[in-house]
Amino acid sequence: MHGMTPKRPHNRQNFVSAPNLTGGVLYAAFSVPDLAISTGAMNERKMSTSIYKPLDRDKQEIRLLYLDWFSRDEETITCWMTTTPFATSPHYAALSYVWGEQPPNVEITVNGTTFLITESLALALMYLRKTELFQGAGHFPLWADAICINQTDPAERGHQVKLMGSVFSGARYILSWLGASNGGIDGINFDMVRDVAAHVGKRGRTVKQASKSLTDEDFQWMTRSLGPYRLGSNLRMSKLRYRAATYNLARSPYWTRTWIVQEMVLASHPQRHLFFYGSEHINYHQLKDYNDFLDQIIKEGHMGFLDGVRGRLPELKVVWRDLRRFALVRHIATLRLVSEIRSLKYRAKKGSKIIYDVSQHCSSTDRRDAVYGLLGIVPMDMQPDYEKSVADVYREWFSCSLEKSDTMNMLRSAGIGYDGTDDLSSWVPNLSRTVNDRSIVGTGKWLFYTERPIVKPGNILSIHGMLLDTLSTVDHPGLMSNLLAMQQWFWWFGVDSLADSGRNKYVQKRLPPLQAALAVLHRGQVKVGDSVEYFPLKPSSPRARRFRELLAWGCSVKENRAAAAEKLKISDPGDLLQVLDRNVYFPDADGADQPLITVDPHGFPSIGKWTDFEWLEVEMDRNRHNAFFRTKDGYLGIGPPGTVPGDVLCVLGRLTYLAVLRPLDDSTWAFVGTCYVAGLSDDKAVQRQYRDLPIKEFNLR
Repeated sequence: MHGMTPKRPHNRQNFVSAPNLTGGVLYAAFSVPDLAISTGAMNERKMSTSIYKPLDRDKQEIRLLYLDWFSRDEETITCWMTTTPFATSPHYAALSYVWGEQPPNVEITVNGTTFLITESLALALMYLRKTELFQGAGHFPLWADAICINQTDPAERGHQVKLMGSVFSGARYILSWLGASNGGIDGINFDMVRDVAAHVGKRGRTVKQASKSLTDEDFQWMTRSLGPYRLGSNLRMSKLRYRAATYNLARSPYWTRTWIVQEMVLASHPQRHLFFYGSEHINYHQLKDYNDFLDQIIKEGHMGFLDGVRGRLPELKVVWRDLRRFALVRHIATLRLVSEIRSLKYRAKKGSKIIYDVSQHCSSTDRRDAVYGLLGIVPMDMQPDYEKSVADVYREWFSCSLEKSDTMNMLRSAGIGYDGTDDLSSWVPNLSRTVNDRSIVGTGKWLFYTERPIVKPGNILSIHGMLLDTLSTVDHPGLMSNLLAMQQWFWWFGVDSLADSGRNKYVQKRLPPLQAALAVLHRGQVKVGDSVEYFPLKPSSPRARRFRELLAWGCSVKENRAAAAEKLKISDPGDLLQVLDRNVYFPDADGADQPLITVDPHGFPSIGKWTDFEWLEVEMDRNRHNAFFRTKDGYLGIGPPGTVPGDVLCVLGRLTYLAVLRPLDDSTWAFVGTCYVAGLSDDKAVQRQYRDLPIKEFNLR
């Protein structure tokens, strides 16, 4: 594909001058007509393919649409479609939009023939045909995939998808359609984007300088200008309506679509990449400046940068928290990814892993497009073929990835331990499932290099590694109905961990027994606000204090005291709290001699309100689908929901996370998923005890 990209000529006989698009509104207001929705079955007559003639692949032909801009608003959308070699095509605009979940059900006329398109595309065409781009003697043709590609012909579809990188990089304009208002509060308003972009322009900050620290002038402007937006004092719109309008921009489904990443990366000129919502638009530069500004608010909040600024600008204290929350929910994460991929250096470094990175943010209606939708920007020797299954496409992509770079950490999205595997081989990452959803990541510090994994005949991945341990017990806490049930379950998880800790003296020297339970729950790191703590936690840690309070709460339950004292072989149940409290820290830890939590005469510990345990509710909810396990050697860990006793704990070459495997027969294994094991996942001293284990080959099916 990459050696065959067609070149566009510099001089054209049919050159069309670009219209003036400096304004925010391109045409006068008009009434939105009712869509001509077909309520009948999508039979062959409605889905007529007579508008299509075979394309000449040798000439790299594409189809373009000319919209009938004479039509009245209430009239059916009419357009004419022509075929042209890409290299000699006129200047055109390419449309980027979300197809939507509904099947094509809106009637339009193409070359005199009735044709069905989606409501999303129909709405875009109704608005766009009134813009300067598509009116008058110099009107542009339009490229829209749902019409310009015969979607019923898999061969043509594959060939045209291969050309889409060229189609978007060669377009004079790229039009990103975000939708249109239905009169409710779910609409989008660009006023704040324009205001922020104008401020950035006045400050003289170019796109490359957008990462500079915010200045006092920026903070003053934020307090004066962004505060009213957040607090609803802007007179143009009610508080709720305006807040919703800017929130909806960031939460638009457009940003979650795989195809838009490629389309935005390939846009030839940021000023001619226009984002439409109804009759209004902004360009990519404005959106990028707005997003970078919010991104900087988020970054500098993390760095504690404001400590000095607050002294100089007292009024900022009042609005800063709201501004930072505003930035977090209105920042568009996909734009940062697009900006990174635009860098050729980033593309050369990441290679085919770009497909995996995009899959963590975006999705596509046809799951094969998780790969095919990015081939225009990813250097891979793959050809789009829509006659292949999802499993075959994903397997081909990952096999190609293994040949070019160290991509083993993408196995975080693989494994039979999760449902919805689409008949994938256990070792193939599922690009339809994000790591953030359910995969066990935590911290990973294994550095175990072997020869590169290879794919053997029969779709078997050969990889070398070491077998560390076998899982003995597995517990699935599931989704608990209330916080009290969570407190009770985790309290007993800690007590059981202490009772079982004697089996692994080495880890016990590196991590206090009860902190091992806490480390598993947090997957190796505690995030509180803007800070991150790693295990073992110090006595000064707020989370350690909350954990001690939880232990004290459990001891206040009479039934718990008696049963736990028996399990831990404590003769006097009244001593249980002190035994537990002493196993939270090492005796020689700095501050470990702090007073124990006391118990009043009624047996209740001196703790705060029940809301002190909300941290537990957050962590338990995050792990509600996963499995907590113990190994034969006494390790505690957390793994995929499909983990079962008898699965084995392994370290695999070039994978920094521990893995759970399942023996299938004498020679093959299934990859269950990645996992976190307290002490073993992130402590190099513990890892060194396994360095002399034999390295063996694992054949994964």
